[in-house]
This record gives sequence, C-alpha cells and structure tokens, in this order.
Amino acid sequence: MSMGKYQTERDKIRKFIESKLGKRLREDQEDLKILSEGDLQSCVYHHLSDFFKKKKFSRWFILNKLPMGKKQDTKKIPDIVIVRMDGEQTGNVRPIFLIELKETEKYKEKAVEQDIRKLAGLIQKYKKLKGCFFVYSVYDDKLNSEEILEKIKVVRDKYLERNQKRSKIFSIPINAVHEIKPPHSLDIWRKKRQKLRKFRQ
Repeated sequence: MSMGKYQTERDKIRKFIESKLGKRLREDQEDLKILSEGDLQSCVYHHLSDFFKKKKFSRWFILNKLPMGKKQDTKKIPDIVIVRMDGEQTGNVRPIFLIELKETEKYKEKAVEQDIRKLAGLIQKYKKLKGCFFVYSVYDDKLNSEEILEKIKVVRDKYLERNQKRSKIFSIPINAVHEIKPPHSLDIWRKKRQKLRKFRQ
C-alpha cells in the first residue's frame, strides 16, 4: 500500500469518527441501545466495523480491550484500538487510533479525568499514534452536549498542557436528553430507560 493510500484511508477513518460517529451514537441513545458501558462499546464497534466494511479497508482492524505496554510494564488497556497491518499478507501491526469510552448517569469529572489521564499517558508512550478519541455517554438534564464538551476540554488541557498535544484527544460527548423531540415523549422515554437500566443491575 502506498503512503498516499494509507493517508487517505487514515483520514477517512478520522473524519468518520469526528463527524459521524457521535450522531450515530446519539441515535442509539435515543433508541435505548446504550444503557451501560458495554452497550456503548458494542455500538461503537458496530459502527466502525460497518464503516470499514463499506470502505473495503483490508489492512485496518478494530481491537477491543488491547493491553498496551511491555511485559515488565503496567499495561494500560484502551477500550478500542484501531490498528493497521503494514504487509500485503502479514506484516507489522501498528496502533493508529485509540478510543476510550465512558458511560455514566450524570456528568462525573472524576470519571472523565481517569480516562483522559490514561489517554495522555498513552500519547506520551506511543509517539506515532495519529489520534485519540474520548467518547462519553451521559444522561444529564442540567448539561447539554456542548456544555459537557467544554468541561471535558478543561480536564484535557490540564493533563496535556505540558506536552502541548491537546489536538490528539478529540472528545465526543453523547447526551440525547436535550434532543428528544416529538413524536417521542421525554417522560415516557425516561421511564423506559430507567426501567431498562435498573433491570441490568
């Protein structure tokens, strides 16, 4: 594969995650498909896999819960790692994008801080990463997605201030609470979600 083709495919993956994945996940939230972090992981994997299949990406792979680090190190485990295999049939496998996922009932700064710090550490360790994404699914009545994004940026900048690689973490807050519109009833939707969430516990 030429470097030009690699860059083209890499940029298409980045664009899909940054511009389309969030919309698909909000639709999943509205359809009550995301009721836990495991559900969020399943939805993200599904949308990425479907996109890769449509684009016929043969050297790109989506790995779940990949331990990263040498044997003697304490391993960090990103939720999803998008890797590329260099060779035509087999070859070196390189991590290109990391995706960290979080799902909570309300916005929790401690939860955001934990995952941002993990990504910041991986950015420092793996210099050739082309980007990290933090996908945060919440159901917060007080904060909309834009307000949550601003709060995440504050946390991100705190931990990436020194190495000045803030652009390497792109955050995607998902909060459908403020976007439920007729013919859906917000009250009925809330009750269904609460019952389904409680049933899982």
